[in-house]
Amino acid sequence: MNKRRLNLLLIEDDPDDAYLITDMFAMANKDLYEFRVTHANTLEKGLLCLLAKKIDIVLTDLGLPDSQGLSTLKSIRNAAPELPAVVLTGQKDEELGMLAVHLGAQDYQIKHNLQQDNLLRSLIHAVERKRMENELLRKTSEMRVLYELSSIMNHSAGLKELCSQILVAILSLELFSSSGKGALFIIQGENLELVHAQGHSETYIKAHRQFKIGETLCGTVAQTGEIHVSTEIEGESLHLLEDNQCAHGNTVIPLEATNRRVGVLCLDRAADFKVDPGLFEFFRSMGNLIGLSIAHAQLFEETQKLSIKDPLTGLYNRRYMDESLLKNISHAVRFDDALSIILLDIDHFKRYNDSHGHLAGDKALKEIAIILERETRDNDIVARYGGEEFVMILPRTDQTAAENFAERIRTVVEADTGLTVSQGVSTYSTGLTPEAFLDQADQALYQAKEDGRNRALSFQGPSQ
Repeated sequence: MNKRRLNLLLIEDDPDDAYLITDMFAMANKDLYEFRVTHANTLEKGLLCLLAKKIDIVLTDLGLPDSQGLSTLKSIRNAAPELPAVVLTGQKDEELGMLAVHLGAQDYQIKHNLQQDNLLRSLIHAVERKRMENELLRKTSEMRVLYELSSIMNHSAGLKELCSQILVAILSLELFSSSGKGALFIIQGENLELVHAQGHSETYIKAHRQFKIGETLCGTVAQTGEIHVSTEIEGESLHLLEDNQCAHGNTVIPLEATNRRVGVLCLDRAADFKVDPGLFEFFRSMGNLIGLSIAHAQLFEETQKLSIKDPLTGLYNRRYMDESLLKNISHAVRFDDALSIILLDIDHFKRYNDSHGHLAGDKALKEIAIILERETRDNDIVARYGGEEFVMILPRTDQTAAENFAERIRTVVEADTGLTVSQGVSTYSTGLTPEAFLDQADQALYQAKEDGRNRALSFQGPSQ
């Protein structure tokens, strides 16, 4: 039967007691357990041993040359709270031993009444009790993390906000807080796309914006679905680009929904971080929870997109346009900004449909929609108003700029499609309701058609 090895740190300043106790362990090595004893005769030396060596349990006298009483135990607990400790007391200090147990010691032994079997049994039980205590604390901590993540997921509005808050929460964990670096990738077709990164440089972000599944460490995890934990990146060939040359480890977790893999979570950590096998179960649970939440966020955004987009052209629909116009008017009034709208109509579109067929008409609508999206700015709103009419909402755009823009649109549409368009331009003035604002653009459009089509005119009513 294989012996179980226990690395014991004995902190004892009395050389006779130290010899006696060490001899007990030497004899015990003939049994089921093999004790490897490291001896220190002061608290300071003992604390150094805790830093330099692998220790499974501490056996310490409370009365040392550089520390007395319960402060000895407190120092050991502060240095290694995860290790079990058994204290040695004098014959008249049993009450002190009881107080030590209340402060976190697993047990106490009276020095002048030591018996080998009792001492060994006490140490072995202490190791097992501390293991169970640490396991319970770990499980409780993991449940708290999963609960906090669930709370975040229930209150996040969109995918990007969700990913940002998830990464912030995870990097606040003691497991990963040492580096403060992490990245969350979403699977899009055959690629991984970076949704959010924290702690990384712009160079890193640029290099990781998009790459193929199967490429790099994250791409490999996205392909295999296996959790990857590495002690340090040096020598690994699966990294695109790191921020610096400092050795560090990686934990890469696949994000799984019910029936598909949706992404990958990549977290940096200290190079010497030791992974408890039990953590893999936690990583898997965390990955499944995040993956399911991301899948729900994607479905929600897709549903929202369908509810505000025109199914033929992919532009915003009339309902979304109405909401956006109201918001832009409020913003223009509050900040005294210019705001213009353009109402665009395809000339003789019914005739075009009748002669070319409805499929060709649909194709023409799509082509013009692409032109309008390409030519407008990111903060402009382009919507299909109905039939062959389109609306463009142009924030921070005065009448002259709107007229110039409308003329450019007219020229590009004719050059790219062979079709001509008429446009009505209206620039917001104080007191206009959204309906009146649109009506001004409609009146200008009507005048453009009356004047021969293939032109853009601004509203010229008395309120201008």
